[in-house]
Amino acid sequence: MLSDHERRELSLIEQGLGEDRSLAASLGHRAGPQRRWPIRLLVCIGILLMLTGMLAGAGDLFLQGLLATSAGVGWHRWRAWRPTV
Repeated sequence: MLSDHERRELSLIEQGLGEDRSLAASLGHRAGPQRRWPIRLLVCIGILLMLTGMLAGAGDLFLQGLLATSAGVGWHRWRAWRPTV
């Protein structure tokens, strides 16, 4: 069990570590919100094109949807893999 003094000290240490951006960057945490909506939009458009191509019997439209979906998934995987600066 921690005393009140130890709890206050621990909260001050946690607060100081939370504000240290270089430590967060070295641990792999990115500062600020990440924009994921362009990736999600690309994948959704790709799926929509694939479905439309299947229903209309247009092979070219299906392939364009497949390409867009693959690009969106690849973009997402690349962002997850690349090292943080």
